Amino acid sequence: MDNIKNISKKYKSAITIGLVFILGFSSGYVLKGMTTPNEVDSVAVNKEVEPKKDTNNNEDVFSEDNETDKKEEKKDEQNTEDKGDKLSTKVEEGFKTTIVSGSSDEEIIKNNNFITDSKISIQDRLEAKRVAENFVQAITAFDISDVEGTAKRPVKYVSKDKVKEIEGLYLFLGKSKEIKKSIIDEVYTTEKENKDGNDYIYFRVTVEWHCIDKNDQKISGGDESYMCQLLKEDGVYKVFQYHVD
Repeated sequence: MDNIKNISKKYKSAITIGLVFILGFSSGYVLKGMTTPNEVDSVAVNKEVEPKKDTNNNEDVFSEDNETDKKEEKKDEQNTEDKGDKLSTKVEEGFKTTIVSGSSDEEIIKNNNFITDSKISIQDRLEAKRVAENFVQAITAFDISDVEGTAKRPVKYVSKDKVKEIEGLYLFLGKSKEIKKSIIDEVYTTEKENKDGNDYIYFRVTVEWHCIDKNDQKISGGDESYMCQLLKEDGVYKVFQYHVD
């Protein structure tokens, strides 16, 4: 896909025979109706044409368009995270995140579905949001071929007094062989108001998933929402309480 985008930009001014790309994004991941690399090569000119320079500032005349395209790609991809890269907790492999950045505090609040009136800093709420999203995905996704790894993942996101409770959820994982694994498809997260005015942060996290059965076939999964209550423990946000919402 990146090769196709690069080719389309490279010959943007040179191709005059009406090459058209139809980009169809579904949740930032699926491309439909895309011209194949071979088809692009068949209509591309043989000689590389250098982009024209702007004599006023000696910059490529395409630079502004390219920058706009990059910004749009970032905005569309669910896993894009500028400010998120600086968070102490990272997105686990195979997990998704809804954390995105913005050009102002107001934009970050809007982009991340934060409440507008909070005494908690934006950075702290981003940290807590990451933990909440990772935790909910960790207790939803499983793989019976790695029972130990599956059981360990959510433990690191909860407070110390919740560890035993979480470990108990996996006592019977793998006993049934009908379903081999569940895989996260989508995540939706919204901050909820703390009506008590204390330091707890609340996030409602909804996940959608599908499953792989014993015959390695993809089957329907489902969706579920959890309300997570988070607070710092030893300087790091942890889930202190959670329930199906």
